[in-house]
Amino acid sequence: MSQIDGPLRELRCHYGRVHYRILYRRSGNLFVLLHMIRKTSGAVPRAEIEVAKQRWRDFKGRMNAEERVPPRAAGTDAP
Repeated sequence: MSQIDGPLRELRCHYGRVHYRILYRRSGNLFVLLHMIRKTSGAVPRAEIEVAKQRWRDFKGRMNAEERVPPRAAGTDAP
């Protein structure tokens, strides 16, 4: 594991002979896996880091959103 950019971290793993990088962040006790790429170079490409950051912003936006009220079922008391 290594730090990529601020709290964004990288987990390196392999499946057979193919090596992968998993970009993740922590949210409390939760590990949020944001992006996985095949390892082809020494450094993580900047575009891949931006994908992970965008997915993190999307995750935080969903987790911090107001809880939705489900629609009311139409019944005998419906207008």
